[in-house]
Amino acid sequence: MTTYSQDYSPLIDSSVHVDVTAVKHDSERTTFVYFAFVNNGTEVKPLFGTDHNVISVPNYRANDRTYVLSVALDAITIREGDTDSDWFDHYTENELAWSKSWLCEALRGEY
Repeated sequence: MTTYSQDYSPLIDSSVHVDVTAVKHDSERTTFVYFAFVNNGTEVKPLFGTDHNVISVPNYRANDRTYVLSVALDAITIREGDTDSDWFDHYTENELAWSKSWLCEALRGEY
């Protein structure tokens, strides 16, 4: 199993930590399930972490940690207006709130 993880909070100069993890999901294809957590110092809240959060990367990039995490980061920072509205149909309330938050906007602008 391949796992990549990164705390992106230093990029946005925030006391709220945003951690993104991508775990190789399928050995036949190069897909990763991505997870994101926000830690505000008192509690860790999962943002994304269900099986529908899957990214695909080319086989030749599967061992490139930076690339895999950047694709996962693209996925968690997508906002309304960036894509078709049905993209958000499966989002939970927390995921929708995140996509509208200043942290999401700041993170999208900084990487």
